[in-house]
Amino acid sequence: MISGAYFSLSGTSMATPAVSGAAALLIQQNPALTPDQVKARLMKTAYKTFPASITATDPSTGQFYTSYYDIFTIGAGYLDIAAALANTDLVPAGQTARSPAAIYDPASGTVRVVFDSSVAWGTSVAWGTSVAWGTSVFLNGTSVARATSVA
Repeated sequence: MISGAYFSLSGTSMATPAVSGAAALLIQQNPALTPDQVKARLMKTAYKTFPASITATDPSTGQFYTSYYDIFTIGAGYLDIAAALANTDLVPAGQTARSPAAIYDPASGTVRVVFDSSVAWGTSVAWGTSVAWGTSVFLNGTSVARATSVA
């Protein structure tokens, strides 16, 4: 029986089964892939074109809220399973798919995004400063912190 109920959900709890399914499809396609190769392929092929922010209205109060798209809310981008399955790149020997770390400096009010120097394909493909995010990281709707990459 088909139900008329539909829930729109988001967040890591909802992303986990989708990413797990995508990983299973990649491993089914190529059982020799390592965990780093699966992660790197999913990050590299993630869809990275989205606006800097969106505004939504709470239907019960009529209050407007602005959500900012940044490295803290979008990560490496939106999952693109077809692109991941079509991609044949492998993580080169000695490189990883390690995610960057964000380090907040309370004295200056800035955030540093630190990339591991062994990240596959460099920092500009999956996370980096030239493809996905630019150099500004929004912490909330009113303050902006500058981000720099450190290899």
